[in-house]
Amino acid sequence: MQEMAKLKMDIRNLSVLEYGQLRVELKRITSEVDRLRDLVNDDVNKTHGSIRLDLNLEKKRIAAEVDALDQLVLNAENKIEKEMGSLVSRIEKMRVDMKKGFTNSIAVVSVLFIGQMGYSYFFPDHPTAPPPAAQEIHLVSTIQPASPQPVLLTEAPSIEGETQAVKAEETSQ
Repeated sequence: MQEMAKLKMDIRNLSVLEYGQLRVELKRITSEVDRLRDLVNDDVNKTHGSIRLDLNLEKKRIAAEVDALDQLVLNAENKIEKEMGSLVSRIEKMRVDMKKGFTNSIAVVSVLFIGQMGYSYFFPDHPTAPPPAAQEIHLVSTIQPASPQPVLLTEAPSIEGETQAVKAEETSQ
């Protein structure tokens, strides 16, 4: 029985010893897991920080690009408005010049017409004067029932101022 007691004692000592060793091993593994967990958390935090920094830099780059594009659009709008104003003023100037030119043309033509009419009035026999409008062309027509063709007599002034008698025959239908 002694051996049995000794065996029990050895088993108990081994189990206590193994239990102590397991406990020490467990503490060592737990501390290693905690250390690894801290390393992973630090790496995750560094990665998140880096990503946040990259996102902020990208946001600022995009904002700067948008500001530059807005400035380009503003410059283009100002240039367009300036050109539109220039075109409107040029068109308005052309319109005024055309009105003046048209008015002057009408005035010149009117003066020339009135001058020619006055010249014709004061110098009716001059070769460049047009024939007077007051002269009438006299038509003489005789209708005779027995005559199949009536005779038409017309008096018209010639260029030299003489009158001529023109006979025209009409066919009756």
